[in-house]
Amino acid sequence: MDARFHQAKEFIEKAKKIVITGHKDPDADSLGAMLALKIALENLGKNSIAASCSTLSPNLKFLPQTDKISKNDDFDEVELVIGVDYSDEKRLDLAKMDLREIQVLTFDHHLIGKHLGFEIVESGYSSTCELVYLFLKYLNTPISAEIATCLLAGIISDTGGFQHPNISAQTFQIAAQLMASGAILPKISRELRKSNLPNEAKIWNITLEKMNFIPEIGLIYSFIDNASLSTISGDLNKGSLAVILSTAPEAKLSLLMAEVSPGIIEASLRSQKDRGINVAQIAQIFGGGGHILAAGFTASEPPAEILRKIEIFLDKPEKNKV
Repeated sequence: MDARFHQAKEFIEKAKKIVITGHKDPDADSLGAMLALKIALENLGKNSIAASCSTLSPNLKFLPQTDKISKNDDFDEVELVIGVDYSDEKRLDLAKMDLREIQVLTFDHHLIGKHLGFEIVESGYSSTCELVYLFLKYLNTPISAEIATCLLAGIISDTGGFQHPNISAQTFQIAAQLMASGAILPKISRELRKSNLPNEAKIWNITLEKMNFIPEIGLIYSFIDNASLSTISGDLNKGSLAVILSTAPEAKLSLLMAEVSPGIIEASLRSQKDRGINVAQIAQIFGGGGHILAAGFTASEPPAEILRKIEIFLDKPEKNKV
């Protein structure tokens, strides 16, 4: 890891202008890693810009410097793009930038997917924020309260409040160090949990109404069509919905499909550690990515065809071992 961190440090030192971005519709891990890197690199004297074309979820606007995120993705004289937590190049939130002649540096904990440039991709961490923390420590840059808040928010979010099986002893140690640097865990947890209760109730009503179970392969799924989706205000947290569905005792995995525009489906796959399913391999069938217990993809196929392909895959046990 030190050798890759050293190479990443050299890329940053040579670049005069750096853009940092994550995946579309960023969650706390993507946004937290992006903002933490922006603040840290600015403290090192670098010209760094956090960029996202997406509308931020209201419960993430408490993070420091969200008001400084640039939505203009047509940047001149950029010498380095740092992509965080995006899992696949199709999810990068830089629609207009041509990255073919720009150095790209990737930090991610989603092992499966198509990453760009020089990759620091490790699936053994709870979150991309945990990985970024280790990189900032390697740079020997001070972890301010702002940086600590961003990183701890990503860790809390991607571990489900330290409840998911992706945590390790190191995760808790890093969380403690971030708290010592000024991150206030109760406040961060409270902000991340903020929701519009009437809207949440509507989302759950639609999700459960359209929920089905295929016992032969242990798949619990729900499909939210575009007409139903248009009745929901705010962000549909597909990952969180899929996580809760995956906890059903009979399920080996869950699938939440949302028709974000007519004929275009964004899907989230989740499983539990004791179910023996690698959902990242399933996402890869559709050109998506992720890690063993959490993955996603975008497809233009109808739900029935998506389900058919997943059934075929799961009928071949040798293909989906964890």
